[in-house]
Amino acid sequence: MKLSKRIIRLLETGRIVVDIKYLESGIWGYCIKDEHRVEISVRLCMKSRVRTLVHEVLHYIFPRNTEKQTLRLEDEVYNSLTPLEHKRLARSVRIL
Repeated sequence: MKLSKRIIRLLETGRIVVDIKYLESGIWGYCIKDEHRVEISVRLCMKSRVRTLVHEVLHYIFPRNTEKQTLRLEDEVYNSLTPLEHKRLARSVRIL
């Protein structure tokens, strides 16, 4: 299964909860695996929120990966997103 589809499925089925909130300055996001939760900074533009969401969910899926490995995967996944996949991910990080 394509990794982007796995990320979308985790989010759309509610396995991972996404919180958009004010985080410390310079912090873009967190993955809190034991709570099945990802936090994304409210200060980010939509593109950065989606990239950060991909990054943090990758930490959730692959907790043993190094930051360098996660950044490389984030790049691959983000750059391979279809417009529809991007839209579906953006729905997860939109402030209602």
